[in-house]
Amino acid sequence: PAAAPETFAPAVSAVRADALHRQANAAFREGRFDDAVAGYEAALRSRPDFPEALYNRGNALFSLRQLDAAVASYDASLRQRPDDARTLNNRGNALRDLDRLAEALDSYDRALAIESDYAEAFSNRGTVLQALRRLPEALASYDRALELAPDHLQALANRASVLADLRRPLEAIAGYERAIAVRPDFAEAHVDAAMCRLL
Repeated sequence: PAAAPETFAPAVSAVRADALHRQANAAFREGRFDDAVAGYEAALRSRPDFPEALYNRGNALFSLRQLDAAVASYDASLRQRPDDARTLNNRGNALRDLDRLAEALDSYDRALAIESDYAEAFSNRGTVLQALRRLPEALASYDRALELAPDHLQALANRASVLADLRRPLEAIAGYERAIAVRPDFAEAHVDAAMCRLL
């Protein structure tokens, strides 16, 4: 038998939302972030309770550097899916770039409480601790990131930077050399290693 109208309409809306979401994802992959935002918003008009679309809209807004709007989109996603570590991590990135460092740190800590082996969140947490000049804690966070992902380029470089700030230049040079081994054309690491050699 045919579906009753009241059950059929939501099903159609969900199918339409999924199609719009896929189109928006394609726009995002192509770097068309304005089109991606418009696509995610169209999907959300068809299906307001769509946490993945809210999360991805946040990512597109972040790419456009519309950071307050990105945080709001991540928050809306978290209201529907509060235990999503990816959303918390990316929310932390937006808050960090807004210089709301305490809130960013809390977001990373929440992500790691959910997913304790999340290397990217440990690395991002380290950047905030470094910005707060909590250098031993930053070093520990980078160390944990590198235990989980030994070739994590940003964690390698940032860890070396912390060692330089702690006046441990020989260890910092070794750290920059590890980063350069992962990416030989990493100009910043070459320059920072040279600065440590001058010390």
